[in-house]
Amino acid sequence: MNRWLKKITSLGLLVFAVALVILIAFDSKRNPDVEYGPVQIEHFEPVSHRRSSEEHGEESRDQLQREPLARDVNSRPSIPKANFDAFLNSKPFKTQEHQLRWIKRRIQRLAPLWEDARQSIYSSQPEIFSSPKRVLLFLGLLSEYSAYDFATNAFKGGYLGELVQWSDLIAAVHALGHHMSLITRKKIIEKDVVKTEQDFDVVYTDYIGLHALRDLWLFPRLKCKLRIVDSFGTEPLYNLRTKTMNPDTWEMFSNWMFEDTRQFMTFYPHTPDNSFLGYVVEKSTISESAKQRKKEGVVYGKEGYFYSGKEEYLNFIADVTELHATVKDRLPRSLSRIRNHGILKFEDLQQLLQESKLFVGLGFPYDGPAPLEAIANGCAFLQPGFNPPHGPLTVGFFKGKPTSRSLTSQHPYLEDFVGEPYVYTVDMHNNRQVQEVVSKIMAGPDLKPYVPYEFTPEGFVERLGVYIQKQNFCDGFNIALHKEASASSVLYGHKANEPIDGKRELRSCFWSQKKLSSWWELDLGREELIRKLRITNMFDWYLVKSWVETFLSPFQVKLLSSDKSMKQSRKHIEERLLYIWDDIQETARYIRIESLGYKEVRYFVICAVDVYTEETRKPVWPDLSHLKVQVSDHDETCTTTCHRKGLVCERSYFNHLNSFKSLVKWFPCNLNKTMTGRVNNVLPAYSSSDKACLINSDGFLFSCAGRSLTMARLCPCREYRKGQVALPRL
Repeated sequence: MNRWLKKITSLGLLVFAVALVILIAFDSKRNPDVEYGPVQIEHFEPVSHRRSSEEHGEESRDQLQREPLARDVNSRPSIPKANFDAFLNSKPFKTQEHQLRWIKRRIQRLAPLWEDARQSIYSSQPEIFSSPKRVLLFLGLLSEYSAYDFATNAFKGGYLGELVQWSDLIAAVHALGHHMSLITRKKIIEKDVVKTEQDFDVVYTDYIGLHALRDLWLFPRLKCKLRIVDSFGTEPLYNLRTKTMNPDTWEMFSNWMFEDTRQFMTFYPHTPDNSFLGYVVEKSTISESAKQRKKEGVVYGKEGYFYSGKEEYLNFIADVTELHATVKDRLPRSLSRIRNHGILKFEDLQQLLQESKLFVGLGFPYDGPAPLEAIANGCAFLQPGFNPPHGPLTVGFFKGKPTSRSLTSQHPYLEDFVGEPYVYTVDMHNNRQVQEVVSKIMAGPDLKPYVPYEFTPEGFVERLGVYIQKQNFCDGFNIALHKEASASSVLYGHKANEPIDGKRELRSCFWSQKKLSSWWELDLGREELIRKLRITNMFDWYLVKSWVETFLSPFQVKLLSSDKSMKQSRKHIEERLLYIWDDIQETARYIRIESLGYKEVRYFVICAVDVYTEETRKPVWPDLSHLKVQVSDHDETCTTTCHRKGLVCERSYFNHLNSFKSLVKWFPCNLNKTMTGRVNNVLPAYSSSDKACLINSDGFLFSCAGRSLTMARLCPCREYRKGQVALPRL
């Protein structure tokens, strides 16, 4: 018996030893720089927190020889390399190879530039790297929810702007050393994020991804952490849609009710109510000294229909210089003088631009990346100006989009921030002007390649790094959590304390019984100096239109002292999902919410009540020390007012100006008139006709974009860094 036991034991040890050897061999093949998370979801750890294989052995000596400054105590601070090769061969790029193929190629091509940017920004601003965050990127445009196949069409002359921006965002997050989860399928989120309830500091997605995430039960928890990659921008007026506001706005773009529209991140800095994310413009890779520029031009437009109606304009230019095109189908016969190359490889297109002096715009597409890329290759950009401006009231393209922007040219950023000799804006129907400008460009000296700093890898990394560390759209501790609540009546199966239980789901809402009027009351336990109040009537991802009239009701909020005496009150008449009462500055113990006179018996629903003091309210960024107050002209947006003064409008400062105290400093307010709080995207403002000073009763509608024919606006402006408009001046 003992003999057999010994044999079995020996055999077991042998099997264990073999298994251990296999495990070690397998593990040695795994990339030591990649830390794998749950199935199908990748957590790429910050480089500064990973031990690289280059820290020991022969590779270490080679590395020190290649980078002698790394051990020079007098050199600038350095940080370990980001190891883009390991990143691009990590799990997300393998399991989602088709969706990420174009993105991978772009990141691979620009990897040395991203590495240089990482080192440069770390040497000057190491604090940007000091606190790695958990970042989720859900690329909705590449998911099953997208009606357009971006991944396939990227190699067939399809739209590239969105893919360019996502590529650069992914690369910069990696360069900054954050913990990254990269996903293109909602089912992966449902399996590995929702079920495990993983927490993230920042979540990037787009409008398509936003619709996919909306049905998840954890959506309310993520909402303040979301950043929406949004090419054209979303103004506050369109973020808030009710029965009387924006009925024609597409369902995709409306009624999201983000508390701060700076969560929308744009392609260009055209909408200061949003955050400018941008992208990176690739520099020339072919030596300029080896190229002799020809007196020829390249037309901007890959689709044949872009050329329709532009024949006369293009033929007048062709009278002055030879023109080339890169159209994937045929050009009209009337443009036979234009040489069409078809869709070119990236390297061939770069060479064509470097041999040319002119890049010709056709008026569409708007705000594309190609003109900046042409300027980066030494071309001058000729673009049509628009009179009247192109916008929602004049061009069908903008109908339904969440913006009131009026474009005065095909590329307003280049018109406003770059200008001659790189950008010329002309009337395309003025043949004489067009020919004179083209002749001037052809007769002038060759231009040096130029890229604005904010469109370089270094500028992008700096901007994104500051955003991730400084932008915080989530308030701090909600002092209402788990306090006492009471109500006039409670529907069976519900409780009065559900709006303050910390849960964010439909089944955890207070419901009254059907009554003509109802109330709900919160007891904070003691008097608190209240700074901000947020009331959620219903979580929007469950909402259907028919429910609006059934469950959403106008109501009045009362702030009461310990003896139940009235301190302040505010009525909310507009039926919506979420209400914000900010800048309260009132001491109160009780918060009472009363429905306002139904015409018939109905439920009264409250899903969440959040109360914040000055200490628990989210901080203001940029700091208020950068505030420069300006007064607008009538019929002028704050965006324009600030721009005239060489400043930029800063939405985060509106709260600070939205008071009678601020208005009387700048306007001769009639003190005998009752100051009226209104729901309007131009307030705070001054009405010259009756000398009334008006404040905004709804923080959702603070907007740089609003304008009024009868009122002068109080505009919060700030200075900005040269070449980095998104960041405050140092």
